[in-house]
Parts: sequence; structure tokens; C-alpha cells
Amino acid sequence: MAKSDYAEPYDRRSLGRGQLAVAREDWQDPYVAAQEIHILMSRSRDVLRMFNAAGMNCVYGAAGPSSAVVQLLDYDLGPQPHPATLWLKRSYRAARLWTLNRKLPQPS
Repeated sequence: MAKSDYAEPYDRRSLGRGQLAVAREDWQDPYVAAQEIHILMSRSRDVLRMFNAAGMNCVYGAAGPSSAVVQLLDYDLGPQPHPATLWLKRSYRAARLWTLNRKLPQPS
């Protein structure tokens, strides 16, 4: 498909030092809207990224200037856990993992 065959779904306008993208049609599916917004914003603004985590969901919360909490929920009910990788934009000195089957965290 040539670039001229592709209909741009957004009107792009300059706004300050950035751009504003206005959809030409209303979004019908909120999941598609979230994907489109992520593509428009680019990965450079990601706070975290998950790899090999198809059956997982996560929530990130900054708990202060030098600490954060990432909550992971694994929906995979298979017999063995699958390793996943979590990337954070900020660097932290240490990490701890709490799981439901242990009373104390596992140090990194």
C-alpha cells in the first residue's frame, strides 16, 4: 500500500511546542481508542513496559520522589508460572516482590 493510499484518520494541528490530533470520526471501541492514543503519543512517554506478559495486567503508582508501587495480576491459570519482564522509566536502588503465598517480600 502506498502512502498516498492511506487515509490519515486525524487532523493534526500545531499547539504550542507540540501537536494536537483530532479524530475525524468518533471512536466506537475504547480499547481501539487506547491503542491509537498510545501510538500517537509514542513509547517515549511510557512509564513502564511489560514484556512476555500476555496474561498479566499491571498498575503503576508513584509513592513519592524515590519510591513507586507496581501491582501485577497474572490471569494465567497454567501449572507453571511464565517469566515476565517489567521495565520502568525511572531507576530505583532496590526492588522487592510481595506475593500472596509469602508473608515477607523477596529482595531483588
